[in-house]
Amino acid sequence: MVEGVIYYHGEFNFHTYSSTNGASPSGLIQYAGQPYTEADLNSDGVISVYESSVWAFEKDTVPAVPQYGDFGNIGLTTSYSTQI
Repeated sequence: MVEGVIYYHGEFNFHTYSSTNGASPSGLIQYAGQPYTEADLNSDGVISVYESSVWAFEKDTVPAVPQYGDFGNIGLTTSYSTQI
């Protein structure tokens, strides 16, 4: 929740973003008492995508709430096609 508005997200995406960035979208620098910097598994000062995904997998405890939106109504004219 940010400024009273609930924003749903997938936990894996949230933790991957937060650990790679070093802070959550709301500016917190830790999750459940653990600093995001602990995602740096090999202590080289850089949090790789691999390290971030390991951190996220360990923290992913709640099912995601899928979000769907087509506010521009592009679904009626857009398709996923393998043909050119």
